Amino acid sequence: MERSRGINYEVGMKFHPEHQVDYEAINQNIEKDLEDIKEMGCDSVRIYGDNPENLIVAAKTALEKGLKVWLSPRLINGEETETLDLLLKIAGQAEQLRLEHGDNITLVIGNELMIDSRVVFEEENYADRIAQFKKFKALEMAKKYGKLIGLHKVLPDTEQFKQRVQELTKKLALQTREHFKGKITYASLPDEDIDWEHFDIVGVNLYKDALNSGKYAKELERYKSHGKPVAITEFGTAPFKGAKHLGGYAHSVIDWQRGKLKRGMGFLPVLRDEKAQADYLETMIKMYEKHEIDAHFIFEYINLNTLARPEDPKRDLSTGSFALTHNTPAGERIQTQAYHRVKSLYKGENEDVEN
Repeated sequence: MERSRGINYEVGMKFHPEHQVDYEAINQNIEKDLEDIKEMGCDSVRIYGDNPENLIVAAKTALEKGLKVWLSPRLINGEETETLDLLLKIAGQAEQLRLEHGDNITLVIGNELMIDSRVVFEEENYADRIAQFKKFKALEMAKKYGKLIGLHKVLPDTEQFKQRVQELTKKLALQTREHFKGKITYASLPDEDIDWEHFDIVGVNLYKDALNSGKYAKELERYKSHGKPVAITEFGTAPFKGAKHLGGYAHSVIDWQRGKLKRGMGFLPVLRDEKAQADYLETMIKMYEKHEIDAHFIFEYINLNTLARPEDPKRDLSTGSFALTHNTPAGERIQTQAYHRVKSLYKGENEDVEN
């Protein structure tokens, strides 16, 4: 498998029924966005979302531009049948693209289904399932250390949740192969313990933070021990001081109900620092090269839910966004320091990046 250096690119996705998404406007930006992604030096793009038309349009466009495509249908709040329906609808069209473009297209059959779907945790909305997932993680940790004193015997069972996601991913993988003959993977949570026998590539959304920093490199080697190519399907953080310690939870500085940033995280104020995000990404990219990871995808190119308002720092939600480019309310596109740092790394250029 050729090494891949890429980025996540959303083409429209609803987090709840009332979430307003302008799929048509996103569609109109696909070509120029993908051209910019190629200009950054990416050779691959993970295209995700819940709109079949936009997914396929973006996949075709990326392939025509010479980018390798990791096509990732992602349905939030879906039951098993709904999740499978979207996947198979995309799988058949992805196979047609594979016949035209060869193995430059990989199908990502799902993303963090323990929380994206309603199959494992049955709460109706995404935020409630994340809360349940945090309880699950706390119980897993308690069981691990509770073995020393026999406490694990009286703690609630967590294996049932792992079993549900393992059964779901196996079913999705087997049914996908009936429609798509190329390589498949799954963008897993580290806690899901997926059976990788059913996949061609081991995929994991692996964010480095204060809790796993000391063992992150060891985790990379553990994923390689399956004897298959390994893809870090998501990694990144936000542009504020200390975000590297939060990793994948850095977006929690956003107060979505009030449409502004929280005053602080614990005792620390939220201070924008684009260099911190750029440094974090450079460290991670070099680590993946050192450990010979086969593919990695920055999260993410743009987040249309986090508009940049530089003139109003408290309402500048881009400070809590992982994206490398941001939109202003007027539609202006802003490139971050992280964008330019990644471009210089991927293209081997010495860009004039502000420190």
